[in-house]
Amino acid sequence: MRLELVYETHSTSVDNDRGNTTGWLPGELSEILPRAGPGPRASADGTTAPPWSTRPISAARSRRLRSRSPARASRFVTRLRECDYGDLNDAPVETVTAVRCRHIDEPFPAGGSYRQVVERTRSFLAEVVARHHGARILVIAYSANSGRSTTS
Repeated sequence: MRLELVYETHSTSVDNDRGNTTGWLPGELSEILPRAGPGPRASADGTTAPPWSTRPISAARSRRLRSRSPARASRFVTRLRECDYGDLNDAPVETVTAVRCRHIDEPFPAGGSYRQVVERTRSFLAEVVARHHGARILVIAYSANSGRSTTS
């Protein structure tokens, strides 16, 4: 049986609403929903396993905000964290956007690289595929993990 993976980005952060990045700062999720809108949340019979998330509140709050239904506990996965912008955590989005192409392989000063995000995500997904044949799973994480070109 194949695995069905639903991948969604969580709500924007308060930092994003101010025009800044969050990176590896704790951040607080905003009431503003992602531009992509709500995606498929459940299988035909209405069931989905509790989601994997970058942090417990990301999945719980995002699910509540989007579906207005009670959220179930999420499973916290550090490998799904956003890119660590290092010295540019909490910097204006334009500042990070202007230099992000330089940091695909080269880490941000005192931070990480987008390649590290990809490798962490790849490791997580390989484990999920190996352990959850035939399941439908929901992953709520950041745009960098999904390959979208936005900066969080």
